[in-house]
Amino acid sequence: MDPRCRHKHRSGEFEGTPYHVPDVAGDRQEIALAAVRRFVEQHGCLPTQDSWPVARMTPYERTVHKMFDSFRAAVEAAGALDLISGRPD
Repeated sequence: MDPRCRHKHRSGEFEGTPYHVPDVAGDRQEIALAAVRRFVEQHGCLPTQDSWPVARMTPYERTVHKMFDSFRAAVEAAGALDLISGRPD
């Protein structure tokens, strides 16, 4: 190995402040829940595989399904089930 390419400090010699990497999985889930709430508020119905991309919502429909198993479960987790039009109380 070319000695000019070697770092002068080894990883055990780092003296700087450690950086904490935040847990983004929870953030991604909150972003998805906010999008589901927004969809239900705007459309008054459960999102579907077809209506979600037509409404240009993010994250992708498959991502929401991976996180919650269904749009109904996502709407329930978002606390937006009562916002669906025509739903009996």
